[in-house]
Amino acid sequence: MNARRLKVGVLLAAWTVLTIACSYSEESVAMNNDGLKASRLPPAKIAPVTLDGVRYAQIAGKEAIDGQVGGLLAAYNLQGEVLWTMKVYDSRRRPELEGDVQDVFFSEMSAEPDGRLRIVNERGEIFLVDVKTRTVIAAGKAKPVDDEDALIPPPAN
Repeated sequence: MNARRLKVGVLLAAWTVLTIACSYSEESVAMNNDGLKASRLPPAKIAPVTLDGVRYAQIAGKEAIDGQVGGLLAAYNLQGEVLWTMKVYDSRRRPELEGDVQDVFFSEMSAEPDGRLRIVNERGEIFLVDVKTRTVIAAGKAKPVDDEDALIPPPAN
């Protein structure tokens, strides 16, 4: 039974990766009501990080289920089964713009000496994730983001 679950998990992971890879295109362009264009390159490929036998990786969510696409982390056991998932940061969408140009993915992920994960997103925001307590601390900005490289800001509260 475990071998079958592992095969299904591997096939599901491969299908997810393929779906994500096929859904992004350098040619994708959105236009808002002001006639401004925004384009989205595929998200960076972020290598998983393993701590104490648990593999942590960025996952793509579903807007209707998770409330967002980027900003999600999953923990996997040695058999590749999902132990848990969590939202690292909010990535809200503006309805007048194409959805995928607003998604904010991880740009870096690494292990800190104290056992936390350090995640930097495409906006340059740093988050420290305590994987034992599943809590997140916003830790500022990694670097200023140039206007040309800036992604669409979240809506004002």
